[in-house]
Amino acid sequence: KEFWHRLRRRELGVFEPQSSIYISWLFVVSVAFGYNAVIIFLRCVFPYENDSNRHIFFIFDYLCDGIYIMDMIWFKMRLKFIMNGEWVEDTKLIRAYYVRRKRFISDVLSLLPLDLLYFTYGVDRPLLRLLRLNRLFKVPTFWEFFSRVDAITKFPYFIRIIHTLLYKMYLIHLSSCAYYLMSWYEGFGSTVWTYDNEGNAYLRCFYFAFRTATSIGGRMPKPSNDYERIYMIVSWLMGVFVFALLIGQIRDIVATATQNKTLYKDIMNKTVRYMRGLCLPHHVQKRVRLWLAYTWTQQKTFDENRILDLLPLKMRTDLALSIHYHTLSRVELFKDCERTLLRDLVLKFRSVLYLPGDYICKKGDIGHEMYIVNKGQVCVMDPNDSMKVLVTLSEGSVFGEISILGISGYNRRTADVRSVGYSYLFVLSKADLMETLKNYPEYKENLMQRVRRLVKCRETVDDDIKAMDEIDVECIVNPGQRRPITPRLVQTVIQVMSCSSADSHVSQRLLSRTSRSSRSSTGTPTAVPQTPTLLTPTGLIPTLTPTSTATRFLFPSIDSSGGQPVVDIGVDVVVEEPTHDNDCQPLDDSPVVGGDPFDDNQSVVDNQLINDIVYDL
Repeated sequence: KEFWHRLRRRELGVFEPQSSIYISWLFVVSVAFGYNAVIIFLRCVFPYENDSNRHIFFIFDYLCDGIYIMDMIWFKMRLKFIMNGEWVEDTKLIRAYYVRRKRFISDVLSLLPLDLLYFTYGVDRPLLRLLRLNRLFKVPTFWEFFSRVDAITKFPYFIRIIHTLLYKMYLIHLSSCAYYLMSWYEGFGSTVWTYDNEGNAYLRCFYFAFRTATSIGGRMPKPSNDYERIYMIVSWLMGVFVFALLIGQIRDIVATATQNKTLYKDIMNKTVRYMRGLCLPHHVQKRVRLWLAYTWTQQKTFDENRILDLLPLKMRTDLALSIHYHTLSRVELFKDCERTLLRDLVLKFRSVLYLPGDYICKKGDIGHEMYIVNKGQVCVMDPNDSMKVLVTLSEGSVFGEISILGISGYNRRTADVRSVGYSYLFVLSKADLMETLKNYPEYKENLMQRVRRLVKCRETVDDDIKAMDEIDVECIVNPGQRRPITPRLVQTVIQVMSCSSADSHVSQRLLSRTSRSSRSSTGTPTAVPQTPTLLTPTGLIPTLTPTSTATRFLFPSIDSSGGQPVVDIGVDVVVEEPTHDNDCQPLDDSPVVGGDPFDDNQSVVDNQLINDIVYDL
């Protein structure tokens, strides 16, 4: 697809040797080479080509020749190569490099048009098909295809077996052609050993050659002359060596594929024998076997560091960065730090597997490591209740980063952390962190300051939560008591004015107004928000301007200490200090419950009534 896209744009460009487009093209060339390798001898020996189908063979012949030409011009001359450690992409240099190689000579020889002699000596002569044998000079491309596929495939052993099987089948193909040719030379059916020219010629000859190559002696027809004996000897030797080569490759493939499994079984057996020798408890042995089995299932190795040590430092660093960098950069302590520091830190991480129910750390333990959850889940347990889960940490979560920095009072674990299932954690030890920070002294001080700020912030949050827990909220409203039918402010004003005969007309007006609403004003009171100067947001009671003789009223408790009435309404209200006779009775000291000024159904007192009251006061 990429090739045709480049072709439509008329920009073929260059190709990498390990690119998918080039390997796909090598497969096409290998198919063309296989066609020539099989059909040339088939057409030369067996009588399958005739006037009715000769043109079909010619079409396939020249189609393969066209593939050879395209391989030389469009691919081999655009294939990048390495010079002085760098990829060369200049097409002129690539062409010059290709022309100087031996591959160019073999490609040219494979395209020599010797088959044009068909038309000189006659196309009906089968032996002239051997003029196309030069097409087999393309075999280096066939080898290159299997070599590159073997390097990139996930199943290299399977590719190697197929490669060997193709060699084996091709040799049997050549042997079947030789058997038919000898039978034709001696005469079909002239001896017991020769082919009797019945049935499908190629299939019968291929079957005979296959039996000869894969078995020695047996119930095979006995040769009757020296030519037949020579054929049998060559076929047996070819079969023995090629078949032995095939069996040997299969054995190596199976041994290599099962090498790690054999190692696993050996380690498991040694571990079990060692635990039994120590008479360890059964549950301990079971957990050890469980760890070995799960580790092998997931990683196919017990020592991944040994594999990584084979890589150069730069490649190990890049590999570790691709795994840990994104997670490490999200840790609060390492945000906005230098990338070089993170590159050094990721090499210090190691992977640890925890089984279901394993405790990663316990409360009170001294923290020597920080953890990053790679796979699985871990839960933080309540220190006071081991069965209560405070929080569950999933992939990418980090914990224990503060305790490894040696802050006084914060180097111990504050809770138990337990693995929920099979959990893989990346672990960074305190020693590795401090060793890395030696090369970054300026960041080490910055890191310590950041840790102190985080600790201080956590202490502040903890103090606030503790203070909130200790607050005893006093209930200022009794929800079970029904609300008075008349707002308490109006009742208070009536009691104040009833002490003076001069205000009797006002009190009478209040009684007449409020009595009409006494049957409808009921409900559950609520607390009244405090506002400095506004008595109610509904506008029923206006704001009063304070004077020099103003007194503060606080509601709902009323007393007369000092001769000054005090009304608690939950807001600050100022009115003129009233004067009353000595025979005036003080107001009732018993607590009352105020109404809700935000409830429109609480009162039907209008603005005019309140204005009259204020004016009279």
